[in-house]
Amino acid sequence: MERPPRIGWDLPGGDEAAARYLTDPDPDVRAWMRGRLLREVKPEEAIERLGKQLISDELVALSRYLGRKRAFWFWLVDEWRARGHVEPPAAAAMDGAERAHGRP
Repeated sequence: MERPPRIGWDLPGGDEAAARYLTDPDPDVRAWMRGRLLREVKPEEAIERLGKQLISDELVALSRYLGRKRAFWFWLVDEWRARGHVEPPAAAAMDGAERAHGRP
């Protein structure tokens, strides 16, 4: 199993538990751990682990876990979308969090 950057230091089971949580069947658990990954590691490491498209697709679900890095990730994903590095999300998938951040 590929190991994520060290983000499980405070979890029972450590980094191995963190790796399992990143792919947990429960979407809330996945969002919590993926948001934690975006918040805690270097952007390059998070992008390498999750991929640009997944981050773009799940940004709204992850946003509640991003803390002070929330604005950075919305800016970065906006740049990726503007430059064609990722596909934009379907309009139906956009919720109030994206609209509140200035998205239609």
